[in-house]
Amino acid sequence: MKAISKICVLLICFAFCSSMIFAASLELFELSHPVYDELEALYVMEGKASPMGAKPWTQADVRRLLDGITPSYDGSKELWNHINGYIKESDGFIFNAVLDPQFFYHTNEDFKGAKYIASSDELDKQVAVLGFGYKYKDNVALYMDLSVGVTPSDVHTFNVVNEKLIKIDNTNNRLYSKWGTNIPYLKDPLNIMNFPNNAYLAVGTSAFRLVSGRGQVEWGNGVLGNMIIGNTLPYHDYISLTFNGSNKFTYQLLSSFFSHSINKLNVTNKSSTDRMPLNGLRFFLGHRFEFSLFNGKLMLALNDTIMYQSKDNYVDLRVLNPLFFLHNGYMAGNSNSLASLEIEFSPTQFVSIYAQFGLDDYAIIGEPRPNEAGSSADGLGLMLGFRYRKPLTRTFLFHGNGELVYTTPYMYHRAMEHEDTFTRELYFVSSTRYMISGQSFLERYLSFPFGSDAIAASFSAGIEKIGLFDISANLFLMAHGVIDEYSSIRQYTGSEAITMTPSTSNPLGTGEDKGGVQEYTLAAGLDLTFYIQSWLPLNIGVDFVSVWNKGNYKAPVAYDIQVNAGLTIKY
Repeated sequence: MKAISKICVLLICFAFCSSMIFAASLELFELSHPVYDELEALYVMEGKASPMGAKPWTQADVRRLLDGITPSYDGSKELWNHINGYIKESDGFIFNAVLDPQFFYHTNEDFKGAKYIASSDELDKQVAVLGFGYKYKDNVALYMDLSVGVTPSDVHTFNVVNEKLIKIDNTNNRLYSKWGTNIPYLKDPLNIMNFPNNAYLAVGTSAFRLVSGRGQVEWGNGVLGNMIIGNTLPYHDYISLTFNGSNKFTYQLLSSFFSHSINKLNVTNKSSTDRMPLNGLRFFLGHRFEFSLFNGKLMLALNDTIMYQSKDNYVDLRVLNPLFFLHNGYMAGNSNSLASLEIEFSPTQFVSIYAQFGLDDYAIIGEPRPNEAGSSADGLGLMLGFRYRKPLTRTFLFHGNGELVYTTPYMYHRAMEHEDTFTRELYFVSSTRYMISGQSFLERYLSFPFGSDAIAASFSAGIEKIGLFDISANLFLMAHGVIDEYSSIRQYTGSEAITMTPSTSNPLGTGEDKGGVQEYTLAAGLDLTFYIQSWLPLNIGVDFVSVWNKGNYKAPVAYDIQVNAGLTIKY
């Protein structure tokens, strides 16, 4: 006990001293804030890898990252000063008011669902937000917002009918007509049961902090998504512990907690009138170790994560062990582990090259290998990309990106033994409950938004005038197999033939082959953000989308032209 007491005292003294050296606020920047893209651009222009992939950042993080770079161009100096304007040094009350109406129009009503609507994430925004908080001596930040909005576009309701699960279609209609908005109306009822969308208590210093709250989180610097955890959900209910060793090392322990959705619990021998209890425990837990080497030119990050569940609310504390990458060997019955390596290198000014590699429960010595009875399919993911950022004048910047993502059919998935009861739910898919009708849940991949069984590529190029406008052209291509977040998966029996490319069948599932064809998507668009005032940005987007074999059913190519627009008023 004496040793533990001494360690606690040393940690408190270290935190206090760190706060004296790195005095800055623990107030968080939401992931929609432009500071993330702008700091990334600043670093790449100066020949450094993108900074700190564990998000969200605090104002102290932004101050430290700004202080760690010396601009050498008029354009980067202008951008440095612009980012510096986001930092509020004074303590006291936090007040935030936002009106953010978003609209879209598309020509083809058959393009239903968030997967086919380029602006669907914009429509998930809360239309009105009123936030309050308080900062105290750079060591405590407390914030909560009150928000008004509508239910996300892909919430589903599950009922039990004749002892089988029935998934009812989307509970709202924004993407089922030519017009859509995030303003509540009769066909798309007001969602007031899930606020706050953003709330947190942050305690610590700029170097060492504990955050408990609700909001968006992300690991990595991918454009389409990230191998482990991406910006795919409206919010997480999470706890994080972060240590920043100057700009050379960052460690974060992150845990996000989810509901057990009704379709993933035992429902056999239940009548259609039963209300199923939402008991059980399900959470994501991950360790991230990020290193900045060679004066910031090289970034390395190791991520060790696990999706853990327990019907009886039991927690095996071994999940807290950093780099415990053999989760599968010890807890295969109630967990799914996923590890990844991230690398980013800037060979010269204006350019950075990056890669992510994900490994999902690779079979170790003593476990059945794939194709052997009782084994699981290996899951692999790979992301390759480049960034180009160059100042054209003091205020004009050029930006370009290219990215390629590959995920094998069973990445993010482990065995789910029965297609009706889903008694083993082992996959990297969220399950967030919404209070609408019946048992309603939002289920999305935590990582790459299109999940497993995909090959995707994106390209973009544009020009930004700092603080005034940003216009860009985008191209997206994807081939996707039949396996998605609702696919049931069992273990090998020893005879299945598994492909490593987008699939046309699911040999480890039943009745889910759809049309037995791959789906192909091509989308091209233009996006404009224009700052009428610094507190009044206008965004407009136009997209052309074409899909072959939509929904993995044999079908002729379908086209859609989509227009989205929104005006954000901030105070």
